Amino acid sequence: MSKPVFKDLLRLSGRRNRKSFLLAHLAISLGGGIAATVAMHLAVSIETAGGKPISGDVVGPAMIAIFLVAAPLVAVNTVILAQRIRDIGYSGWFALAGLAPWVSIPVYLLALVLPGTRGANRYGPDPLGRPAAGAAPQPA
Repeated sequence: MSKPVFKDLLRLSGRRNRKSFLLAHLAISLGGGIAATVAMHLAVSIETAGGKPISGDVVGPAMIAIFLVAAPLVAVNTVILAQRIRDIGYSGWFALAGLAPWVSIPVYLLALVLPGTRGANRYGPDPLGRPAAGAAPQPA
């Protein structure tokens, strides 16, 4: 069974399987994109309601609002990337590479493609509940 998507989003330890990682990342990114779009449309509609062209008087605060929405979402995405990297068997610190432009693309692709370590590793139990490779099956 897969780890629930929204479980342990702010937990800096533990592991996350591929399916849970992908669904959580998509949900957070989609939610952030919608929030940013709504903030920008509100800023533009407020500014153009008076029939004036858009000025920096409203766009600046709208960009600040978008940043205030985006910053926590980036932090949560970095946490779930760290959990996914731990599932693969590496230190969660490698998730910081996901913040670097151009480096983040291969990091996220590898996190989506590489399978997690079977069974428990030094970062916690297998989120899928599988026994370690080569281990005898547990009686029910």
